[in-house]
Amino acid sequence: MSDRVVCGVAPVTGKSARSRTASSCILGFMKTVRTIVLVGLIAVVTVPALALVVLWTQAGAAITDAERNGVLRGPPSDAALTGAERTIAIAEFSSTWNGRRAPCRTDANLWTAATEPGVRVSGSSVSMALSTMIVTEVEPARSLRWQFQRVLAACQLEQRYSDTQMLRGWLSNAYFGARQLGIENAAQSLFGQDVEDLDPSESARLAALLRAPRLRDDPGRWEQRARQIEERVAAAPPP
Repeated sequence: MSDRVVCGVAPVTGKSARSRTASSCILGFMKTVRTIVLVGLIAVVTVPALALVVLWTQAGAAITDAERNGVLRGPPSDAALTGAERTIAIAEFSSTWNGRRAPCRTDANLWTAATEPGVRVSGSSVSMALSTMIVTEVEPARSLRWQFQRVLAACQLEQRYSDTQMLRGWLSNAYFGARQLGIENAAQSLFGQDVEDLDPSESARLAALLRAPRLRDDPGRWEQRARQIEERVAAAPPP
């Protein structure tokens, strides 16, 4: 038994045969390892890519649903902003408004933030605000899947709509406190006027509620926040 080398199932004898068999065993082992590594690399690349395609498709389906039955039904107008809309655009999205980057603004900003720590990427985008609203309608749980879907939806929205259209879609169902959804409802409830008729002070008060709806319960802080927004808008260039 001591002069035998076994590779697979067939025992062999003789020095030359043992040498050839040992070489065959090594080559066979190396081929097996190479195959396993290759399959692993393909899986590492393919599985995330397929998952990304699925998430991209699902994000697109959520947008299509919003176009048929939700906030993008119409679609929203691309006409010039009203005073109240301009106020909100400056208060919420001034640093990203109408910005365009490849492949899309949202993904490019996230990539910059992840790969270039020294570069400060500030401000939210209207596409992300709208995508969050749309994706939450079909995926309420804020999971990792939800995070990916809203980023991919934001990218697709930027390819289909202007910032003005996305702002109007978002504001049509945005929350302003006191169980009020939509900028038109809020304007009528608070001031008894249509959105286009609001003055700068009223527009600023409305804008202040988007980040802090509970300001309704604290008139002093609400007025202070609205005054800050009004001053900022007065000093800002047109969005």
